[in-house]
Amino acid sequence: MIKEFYSIKIDFSNNAFQILNGTEGKYSLSEIERCVVLNEKASKKGKQAPFLALMPSSGLPTGILSTPYLFVGIKIIMKDNRNLAVYVSKNKTQVGTEQYQKDNDEAKQIVKYLKSRINT
Repeated sequence: MIKEFYSIKIDFSNNAFQILNGTEGKYSLSEIERCVVLNEKASKKGKQAPFLALMPSSGLPTGILSTPYLFVGIKIIMKDNRNLAVYVSKNKTQVGTEQYQKDNDEAKQIVKYLKSRINT
């Protein structure tokens, strides 16, 4: 069975996944240590290692006049300590928007599929 998303393909039959948007490549599902949904500051995407500039998934503190742009993604930590990135958002978005909610829901669904294979 293959689950296909914009950013990742998960092939349960071959115990593999392919990242299409992020740390591109093919990897083994059995090598995943853990994974988590994160938000990366849009201005930092591609300019440094993935998910170093994190943004909160809830409201920002009072006094901040604008809501910064971000990309919803998934950080996958492999058993050999490699950090992989899957960017679920096609375009930068903001917390609280319909697009953010859609991207976040998709990221959670992907993580659910990946976690179903951890330690199996």
